[in-house]
This record gives sequence, structure tokens and C-alpha cells, in this order.
Amino acid sequence: MERIQYRALKYVYNDFQSSYQTLLEHAGLQALEMSRNRDILVEVYKSVNKLSPSFIWDLYKEKNILKLYSFIQRSQIGELRPAIEYGRKSIKIRETLSGDQHKFKMGLSLMTLAFNLESWNGLGGDSSLSPEEAIEEGMKHIKEAITIFTELGDDGHLAEAIMTKGVLYPRGSIEQLKYYEESMELCLQTYGEIHVLRCRQLLNIGIYYEDVGDYYKAYDFFKKWTYVTEQLYGLEHPKTKRAISTLEEPMYVRIARNS
Repeated sequence: MERIQYRALKYVYNDFQSSYQTLLEHAGLQALEMSRNRDILVEVYKSVNKLSPSFIWDLYKEKNILKLYSFIQRSQIGELRPAIEYGRKSIKIRETLSGDQHKFKMGLSLMTLAFNLESWNGLGGDSSLSPEEAIEEGMKHIKEAITIFTELGDDGHLAEAIMTKGVLYPRGSIEQLKYYEESMELCLQTYGEIHVLRCRQLLNIGIYYEDVGDYYKAYDFFKKWTYVTEQLYGLEHPKTKRAISTLEEPMYVRIARNS
């Protein structure tokens, strides 16, 4: 294919003496191999971060390990560092591409990177990237993602991006609740009550009320979270079991008895 492109450029510019690289520069093009490598890097990043269909994830041994844990732990920082680097490289590559399809994928990449940066903050960061720097970078990326999904009219992913923006704010802050509620309202309008995103929203709001010490409101949201999770996954799924185990905590058992 490279030889075909080289031959075509010779005829386009009526130049049979210049090198392939010279003709590419004149045309403002890249070698086809460079374009292929760029697309491969983007697809690998998407697979590592589970942005591709599930049958693609299984082609790669490395997964987005963070999503396999209920809670992040300091020991995961070694797994998180390459995910952040992949995210940054993917965004650099996406910046060279045009069209709504690549714009949409850019929004997903920005949102995933922002989420991973918040996780880095939660793990305490290290000398290469402090927690404060991670949040600052994450805010920059999520604002760009929100702009992209707004321009594309993609309310579903916009709702997810707004929720991610809430996650980046300090736990228990008024701003965090504001963005969680805005995200949930948009999610309900777009997807209805039974949806994967709504599970995450209900869990996040429940945790918010735990953080501020309002356990009765936290219980209400955890109960809704459990119901939606059961409807989506069934009783035997690990996500449902986690939700049920939350309601079985002594605090919430007492609240349930008094309700």
C-alpha cells in the first residue's frame, strides 16, 4: 500500500525524482504505517480501559484492574500508573484525528483518564504526580469531555461525564452533590430508572450522605442501588451481593428496623 501511495503522489505532483517522505510532506500526509500504528495505539488503550466491546477486551491480558475492586488500595498504584500514561498518549493521538466518531472517542478517553486521575488522588499520588496535580489535570479533561458530549448531543455520556466531574470534587462537598444530582436527572431522562449508570449514581450519592453523616438518606439511596442492581444483574451477581452486603451493615439494619 505504501508503494501504491508513493506512485500516486508521483503522478499527482508530476514529480518522479523526490523521495516518498518529501512527497508526503508536500501533500501534508503521513506514511500509512504511521496511521496504522496510531490507530492500534488508540484501540489498545480503549481495550485496556474497557471502552471497546467485551470480545475485544479478551484479546488483551492487561485489563483495567481498578474496576475489579470494590475499593481502591495503595497497592494498586502500580496498576494505575500505566493506565494514566495510556490515557495521555491516546488523547495526544486523538487530537490528530477529525470527525464526529473520533470526537466521541476523544470524549470517552478524556472521561476515563479523569476518573483514573481521581483514583490516583485517592491513592495519595507519588513524587511524579501529586494528588492536587492529579485533580487539576482530571478537572481539565472532564471539562473537555463535557463540552464534547454537549456538542454531540450525547446526553447519556454527558450524564456520565457530569457524574465524573462530581467524583473529582472533595468528598462530602456541596459541589459533589450538585453534580451527582444533575447527572442523575439527565440519566433518568435519557435511560430511565434501570440502567448501569444509575447504579453508579445511586451508590455515589449514598456514599456522599455517609460522608456527611446522614445515614438515613444514605440508606434510602443504598436501598435503591440494591434494587436497580438486582434488576440489572440478578441476585447472584457480585455487584448485587455487594449492594446487599451494604444493607446488612449494622447501621443500616438498625435503620431498616426503625423505618
